[in-house]
Amino acid sequence: MDGTRYNTARYGVFDEGPGRGTFPDAFERYAGQVSPDEDEFLALARAAMDRLFQQASQLSAASGGYMVFADYEAGGGGRHYLGAMVKTRPGLTLTDALQPEELMALELDRVHQGARINFARFANYQTAGADERQEIRYLSFVSPRTAKGTAGYFVTALGCTAGTAAS
Repeated sequence: MDGTRYNTARYGVFDEGPGRGTFPDAFERYAGQVSPDEDEFLALARAAMDRLFQQASQLSAASGGYMVFADYEAGGGGRHYLGAMVKTRPGLTLTDALQPEELMALELDRVHQGARINFARFANYQTAGADERQEIRYLSFVSPRTAKGTAGYFVTALGCTAGTAAS
């Protein structure tokens, strides 16, 4: 997940301390499946939602949106797990009679918050020694440039340690 003119990106790994929470262990179980099924995917999405709900409940600034979860393969980039929040925006459409009608559309060009996990880098991190782990980042986060805390509550909710922001 890379930053754009609308947002900023950070990279990191799962926290090994008290801030870890339950999501990293759920992801580790999921990633260990040779061919996860729909139930396993939904269990991981629920684990993420539970943690996100807990964190968002503590913030007065949490404004909501629609959550999208995906396990996908990017052309040449390997397999990834994505959790992203998208917002709606008002719009207009025309009916068959050419009458304007209100429409709510998803704002897909501006991901509000998001986290992406690279499965291959995660596996490499799991088998790497302590020195090698310092160089491996399998998580990437994105949030609006205007957010006070880069990647907001996603980092905390998913039990992660974020590194420096990408320029």
